[in-house]
Amino acid sequence: MKIIRLNKFPNDTLIDEIIVENCNLTIMKIGKAKYKISLEDLDDYHEIKLWTTQKGKIETLIENNFQNKIEVKYDSKENLEKLICIKCILHIEHMDKGHYWLKISSKEGDDITINFITRGYLKTHLEN
Repeated sequence: MKIIRLNKFPNDTLIDEIIVENCNLTIMKIGKAKYKISLEDLDDYHEIKLWTTQKGKIETLIENNFQNKIEVKYDSKENLEKLICIKCILHIEHMDKGHYWLKISSKEGDDITINFITRGYLKTHLEN
């Protein structure tokens, strides 16, 4: 796994943009208003938390062009529940206070774009 770019907002832990290549990716919903993004390979592990307040909720808008190379599970409201992709490129970008954009590209050429959206603020934190 290689972190190509990591930009954070000044004096904050919020991620502005991150690009990671050759990682095993798992995105998992761990609450109504929280997701865990795990990035790993044989030698390295990083975790990104993405959340909003307890009173809020996170909606996911997904655009995809994949054929079973990226495993995706949805909840009853068609929001992302879990995603797994092996050996992919991940690009996360802060679009607005309540909007993060993710693009995932598998080594086979499949792509998926996910927009995480909330009415309040979306927070992120990268843990090593």
